[in-house]
Parts: sequence; structure tokens; C-alpha cells
Amino acid sequence: MQRKALKQLGKVTQWTNEKVFSGEKTQLSSEFTEFERDVEVRKTGIERLHATSIPFFRV
Repeated sequence: MQRKALKQLGKVTQWTNEKVFSGEKTQLSSEFTEFERDVEVRKTGIERLHATSIPFFRV
């Protein structure tokens, strides 16, 4: 009984993976990718600012 359940679970898992991951990826607009790059640049800048300011706040 347990083997049969595991086999059925394996079939369901395979079917799910085929259905979920086989579709086309969403095409992002150029505006969105530009915004994404801008956010990444700002994130990097803030992380660098934070890293350099840590010694000033340690007492």
C-alpha cells in the first residue's frame, strides 16, 4: 500500500513539474527592466553607504 502511494505521489509530482515549469517565461517590458536596474544600483549604493558608516556609529 505504501509503495503504491509513493508511486502515485511521484506521478503527481512529475505531472506538476511538467505543467508548472514547462510554460513560457513572462516577457518583461523594457521599462520594467530599466526600473529593476535602477533599483539594483540604488540598493548597491545604500549597502556601501551602510558598510562605510558602521565604524562611525560604534562606540
